[in-house]
Amino acid sequence: MMRFAPLFFLAFASSASALEHFAPGEVLFSLRSGAGKTAVASLLDVWQRRYGLLAVEELFEKLPKGLGKPAQTSGLGQWYRLQLHAKLDPEQVAKELLQWPQVEYAQPNYLRREAAEDSLFAAQWNLVDMGWQNVTSGDLGPVVVAIVDSGIDYTHPDIVGQLWLNRAEDEGVPGVDDDGNGYIDDRIGWDFSDAPGLTGTGDYLERDADPFDQSGHGTHVAGIVAAVAGNGIGIAGIAPAVRLMVLRAGFNLSGSGYLQDDDTAAALVYAADNGAQVVNMSWGDPQPSPVIEAAVRYAAERGLVLVAASGNEGTSDVFYPARSEWTIAVGATAPGGGVLPFSNYGPSLDIAAPGHAIWSLLPGGGYVERSGTSMASAHVAGLAGQLLARQPQWTSAQVRGALATSARDVGPDGWDSFSGAGLAHFAALAVENPASLQIRNPSGGMANIGKISIDLALLGVEQYELSWGLGEIEPRRWNLIEAGAIPKKEMRVSWDTGELVDGAYLLRLRGWDGGGWVEERVELQLVSEGPEAKAARVVRALQGPYWSDAVEWQTDLPAAGTVFLQQGDQMRYQLAAPPARKKQRVELPLDLPAGRYDVWVRAGAAGQAGLRVPVGTVETFANRVDRWAFNLKEVLPDGYLMPALSDFNGDGISEVVQMGYGGGLQYNTGDFYQYRAGASERIFNTLQLFIPWGVQDGDGDGLLELMAVDALRVRLFETPSPVAFPDHLVWEWRDVWGGESADLDEDGRPEFFLRSSTGPFFQVFESVAD
Repeated sequence: MMRFAPLFFLAFASSASALEHFAPGEVLFSLRSGAGKTAVASLLDVWQRRYGLLAVEELFEKLPKGLGKPAQTSGLGQWYRLQLHAKLDPEQVAKELLQWPQVEYAQPNYLRREAAEDSLFAAQWNLVDMGWQNVTSGDLGPVVVAIVDSGIDYTHPDIVGQLWLNRAEDEGVPGVDDDGNGYIDDRIGWDFSDAPGLTGTGDYLERDADPFDQSGHGTHVAGIVAAVAGNGIGIAGIAPAVRLMVLRAGFNLSGSGYLQDDDTAAALVYAADNGAQVVNMSWGDPQPSPVIEAAVRYAAERGLVLVAASGNEGTSDVFYPARSEWTIAVGATAPGGGVLPFSNYGPSLDIAAPGHAIWSLLPGGGYVERSGTSMASAHVAGLAGQLLARQPQWTSAQVRGALATSARDVGPDGWDSFSGAGLAHFAALAVENPASLQIRNPSGGMANIGKISIDLALLGVEQYELSWGLGEIEPRRWNLIEAGAIPKKEMRVSWDTGELVDGAYLLRLRGWDGGGWVEERVELQLVSEGPEAKAARVVRALQGPYWSDAVEWQTDLPAAGTVFLQQGDQMRYQLAAPPARKKQRVELPLDLPAGRYDVWVRAGAAGQAGLRVPVGTVETFANRVDRWAFNLKEVLPDGYLMPALSDFNGDGISEVVQMGYGGGLQYNTGDFYQYRAGASERIFNTLQLFIPWGVQDGDGDGLLELMAVDALRVRLFETPSPVAFPDHLVWEWRDVWGGESADLDEDGRPEFFLRSSTGPFFQVFESVAD
């Protein structure tokens, strides 16, 4: 038996930036309005030849028929997912897809973070701060709150009786879609997580009917919303009379919780189509997502109240989707109402709620404290459920208005950028005619200096004021645009910005409801000629085997852009750049007709005023020279390749070791390939399930060991002889993940640096015996 001694622990700083930001080999795209099935088929045929597509999937194929306006305006029916070879860069492919005029959006399948926690010791002070009332089911109508998260431990004794139940599936035939919604056996919800291209842990490979929580985040959030009150055990939830729809979209990756854009979007659509009235989203990311925005808008247009965490980075960049105009963005407060320093803030923030050391449920029947805007969001979602139970006829705007009107100031009087309207409070249950305000257009982003039309929606207010201020957070002075009595519920106001300079501005709409002011804010970037492209240049770029050209530029503010290719006075081609980026790069198509082109760049969205900047000149040729010629020799099954070659069986031919993907398993057996007679041949298969991580001779006995990794441990399998394959287990260590080997002390025996899966350090081992 090989024995290793731990030498020391090597600490390191964990960083989310070192992890994957999107699913490998996956691109999401949507088509512009009017593109039919013929256009889709034509595009896919071209892309198949260019990229070798592995699969194409319509994201929202299970939408019910006859959706009408909400589906049309949201554009859900035009979203697709492409499955590519893992070697292709999804970001680069998305950029290339945007060059096609039929494509409106294209993006990698981004991963969204669960808002992180910071556990501290406390009791259920949160209920006291919010003026909690235990409103029983006898006082309320049925309200369904969807928890889009990592799932729920639906066996927990404090939540087991609080679940929404799909009666048709519960009383129907197992294995049959009894209610015809496209999901079989969805009794309490659905598991939307599927990320086979990522090295996650637990249940994350395929979508199914079991939304059980494997990280604890969703269970904790669910307990805050609706844990049983008065049952003699555990905690009391904010709204113990609501019912929870369990929509699992999160999974574990490298010790943290993540959600993919397509999974969360599908969960939101499911919630809207299957009776949810409130949705809690305790997750987000600074990066906007068109596909999530489409799903959020779809749910909002169907009347759902959407609540989201503002984020835990302590910056003025409220996370997305909380930043969306359709959601209620929630910040976090400490005992007594002070805003927590990690809580993201800014004009998009709507309200705050307790988020420090909150007691709630732990999978397995236990309880634990967690902190974060995730917890704060759940408080507001629960209170929104209580409001709808009392006032089932209310719109989402009225719910938002009741929450804002009744909130308790924890900072300056009125709305402020750190706590929004203030601390959410159960006084909202006493509101009868809530005020509702919205600046519908512009909803944010950039606007050209000049006359700007502002569309307002006002309900339940007697007077209004519309003002502007300079700055992104809290202007020193508000300048009145228009004020007076409310002539009608919807109105348009003209704002002349001709004398203003470029910069960040806030629009503030305030309404007097007879008892106080409520308000809405929107951040705008005013530009005189649109955003300016700076440091624009043409660079050489390698596209596959061919050299081509790319155009790069930067802007001070996130913006889209367009590359113009001109010959003399004739505009020949326009190439679009992705939206909302400060750094842009557009590669010129390889099939560009031969000729000499003048290159110009304009930053800003299509139709938006912007300064065209000359960049340079490029020349293309009819017959490109293939400097690096490669021929496709064969195609092997997709899988994880061991990064090193080795000759395990000593026959003079190196082996490639691979763990194949698929089959519904988290890990698979290892396949050993050799290249013989012009083709690859599988010559050995392990019986064990693992990721082949590396090869070394750790004990110096001349026999190679294969380092095998899974979510729980690292194992070494040794070859029993110099002419055999590694199938003899000689060492195992649990609670570590991956690692490297090197003989740093030059004693002839390599050290193993294995990352701990339970703490922020490496464990270092060296062989002390064979």
